[in-house]
Amino acid sequence: MEAPPTRYRVVERDGRLIVVDTSTGAVTGASGASPLRPGAAPVAAGKGLIPLIADRAAQLAGRGRDSDGRLVIAWEWTQNGKTKRWDAALDPAQQRRLGRALLVIGAPVPLVLLSFLFGQPFFGFVWAVPLIFIGAFGLKRLQTETQGGGRPNPLRNPPRSP
Repeated sequence: MEAPPTRYRVVERDGRLIVVDTSTGAVTGASGASPLRPGAAPVAAGKGLIPLIADRAAQLAGRGRDSDGRLVIAWEWTQNGKTKRWDAALDPAQQRRLGRALLVIGAPVPLVLLSFLFGQPFFGFVWAVPLIFIGAFGLKRLQTETQGGGRPNPLRNPPRSP
């Protein structure tokens, strides 16, 4: 005895996975349009130059915004010969943390250049290495939070329609 056919099937169209109702042939759930909105809807940055720069760094690192206005991250890299991805929709607090981590990683560049200019490269490296590690750990923590156990990721687990 064979199992009856499933009610829904998942197909790929234009590089996106969509759910199709097999009885009607109609697309169910979210529309087939791209989930990203054009343009930036920045999170209100804190007062001062550093929060403004951190917010801008997060916007530059993102791919766009979803329909809820959250920053969408879609990063891909190769590690030990394997391709890895980080796809996430970040809420405003997570976006601020991303911007701060990117700022901390980028801050050592002028610091090291200035230390070379003044003939003290050792001091530049002494300050640069901890900053880079702090930023990298912040990014790793944010990535872990958005992929596992943290808030549900709508890009990986779209809501099911009834």
